[in-house]
Amino acid sequence: MEGKAKKIAKPYLSLRRMAILSLVFSGGFHVLYMLAFFFGESLFVGFEKSPSEQRYVSQRMSPSLSSDTLQIDENQEFGLVHQKAPRGFGDMKENPKKFRFDKMLVHIFLSFVLVFVLFLYNRKMMGIDFLKKWHEIFFVILGSTLITTVLSISFSYLVLALGPHKFVPPFLFSIIRDYLVRDYFLMAVVIMSCYLMRALYRQRMIAVENEELKTENIRTHYEALKSQLDPHFLFNSMNTLQSLIEIDAEKATDYVQQLSSVLRYTLQNKEVVALADEMNCVEAYCSMMQIRYGDNLEFDFQIDKKYNKAKVLPLSVQGLVENAIKHNVISAKQPLVIQIVTTENGQLEISNAIQPKIKEEEDSGIGLANLADRYRLQWNKEVEIRDDGKYFRVTIPLIEKQ
Repeated sequence: MEGKAKKIAKPYLSLRRMAILSLVFSGGFHVLYMLAFFFGESLFVGFEKSPSEQRYVSQRMSPSLSSDTLQIDENQEFGLVHQKAPRGFGDMKENPKKFRFDKMLVHIFLSFVLVFVLFLYNRKMMGIDFLKKWHEIFFVILGSTLITTVLSISFSYLVLALGPHKFVPPFLFSIIRDYLVRDYFLMAVVIMSCYLMRALYRQRMIAVENEELKTENIRTHYEALKSQLDPHFLFNSMNTLQSLIEIDAEKATDYVQQLSSVLRYTLQNKEVVALADEMNCVEAYCSMMQIRYGDNLEFDFQIDKKYNKAKVLPLSVQGLVENAIKHNVISAKQPLVIQIVTTENGQLEISNAIQPKIKEEEDSGIGLANLADRYRLQWNKEVEIRDDGKYFRVTIPLIEKQ
């Protein structure tokens, strides 16, 4: 399962995609933060000033007034003694704020590094097959929080160390706190983005697998029909029918009906069928083969009726019977017995003694690899194939809940 998880993780979070997303998240966050700051400042400082505040601002901006006069006016206006007036708008005019693009680029770069590292960690964690879902969520959140805390504090000290000013501990704590708030927000965005992209990718993969399954079913029906309409098969069928007409007209009629039943079943367009329907086709095909090979070919059916409604893929059992007949010697000295039984653990086993032909026929029917792929795509179930040198067994799962 680990290899499968890595296969899922690589396409939806490649290094290139992570780098692009990290740049978008870090740059977009700081641009939005800058716009929010400017617009927010205009909302909070752009209110109408009272007359007393207007006089205070005009006094602060007037160079003709001494500091003593200003202090007296402040005390008279606000009723304060030995208390400095708060910083007003005049200070903002005297020391206007300047936007530092170089400082913003530094913050974007550091945020880019943090987000990229978080993407790497989350991709690794989400690629592991945990026993329980909450284990994955726990390690994702815990690891992301530790990484964010360490890198955020480290980057904040780095920026302050490179700056020209030194800050006292209380102010330093507030700066680190602001860094952590920003970076925890980015961490939450990264985690949600990873889960969202993985969910979308898996949905896309399921859709692709469904299309592959439909294509495989169409190809299987085509191969089965081509096998039934193969000139060699038709030649043998016509010869058998001709001999039956001359010997036993009733058997000839039965042979035509069985052939019609097999072809009709082959032409149906169903993704899954009940075991009972599949076995009806198998019995019709076996009847045709028994008319052709006589007592040299025998079939042993041991099907528990409780599995009649269980689901199988169409032409799966019939294809295995066909392969057994094609690849084994059938003669009076070496009669072939094909056994089809249901097991106690809800599976269907098709087995026969290995009697290889000297010259193998070309396999144009339903291959074992094809059958295994179809079951894996449809139900994520495995087809078991065993060859001990004496007997060849194929076990296919019976799906009771569909």
